[in-house]
Amino acid sequence: MTRSTETVRERLIGGWELVSFTGKTPSGRVFHPMGEHAGGLLLYTDNGLVGVNLTEVDRSRPDPDTRIGLQDDATLGPLARTYMAYSGTFTVDETARVVTHNFDLCFDPALVGTLQERHVAFPDPHHLELSVPDFALDNFSSTVSLLWHRV
Repeated sequence: MTRSTETVRERLIGGWELVSFTGKTPSGRVFHPMGEHAGGLLLYTDNGLVGVNLTEVDRSRPDPDTRIGLQDDATLGPLARTYMAYSGTFTVDETARVVTHNFDLCFDPALVGTLQERHVAFPDPHHLELSVPDFALDNFSSTVSLLWHRV
């Protein structure tokens, strides 16, 4: 089957490495929610599972030789703000070109059990763009876009 005849779901299956993670404020200002050089990995399985890890790539901590669970809260706070991970199941609305992630496990427990929609685009055969309009941030909503490269 060629890429042009595959469904959105079929094209999603596999591993994806983050290329960029950007947002746009209502005024049009571009920002980078996880820093300008964010890293990430996205996995979709054929049996309907999804796993995501996103991070700022230049994270560090003062004592890398001490197990993270033994670090103090002052050290862990900045690390927590620069990392996001979740896993669960996914479904695809082929007509709307929307993938919905069901958060079964999540770094942020408030998101467990929620359904999160991502608008799907394939700019070319090797890239996937997932966008989230009306993504809630502090005092405003924005559109965020994650560009992924197939691995």
